[in-house]
Amino acid sequence: MTQAAARPDGRTHYEAVLDARYGVRFNELNERYYNRLDLMLGLITLAGGSAAVVSWANQSPGLAAAAGVVLAFVSLFGQLLCAPRKAEQHAAGRRAYADLDARAPGLTLEQVDAELRALQAALPSGIALLAMPAYNANLRSNGRGEHVQPMNRWERLAAAIV
Repeated sequence: MTQAAARPDGRTHYEAVLDARYGVRFNELNERYYNRLDLMLGLITLAGGSAAVVSWANQSPGLAAAAGVVLAFVSLFGQLLCAPRKAEQHAAGRRAYADLDARAPGLTLEQVDAELRALQAALPSGIALLAMPAYNANLRSNGRGEHVQPMNRWERLAAAIV
């Protein structure tokens, strides 16, 4: 069987390569999302800390307490979310899929699919709202813009954020 030949299920080597490239895009969008979320949480923490200090200096204990509560919740959310760690996991996923894409011309369809399954099982699942933006970006970047799918408002918002 040649690499261009399809299996009985109709799947081709080209489609498997597109799946690897989709993995690159999806992980890239998730990495950017978590990096931006970490930046936003850092800015909120900085603003909350500054507001608490200024409120305390101006002898506004109520405002200082409110800023402290907001700061505590944002800090707790940041610790629970671990955005920098998730961004790094998706960066590693992006690199792994890119490596598979680079090696794919020398692999059979079955080998590419086996590696895709292993990567999908080993890597984090990511943000579901980024799936369609990644799918469409992958199609466009591979000259398949005629297959781009419409996105709902939440998917468009997610795409705009990253």
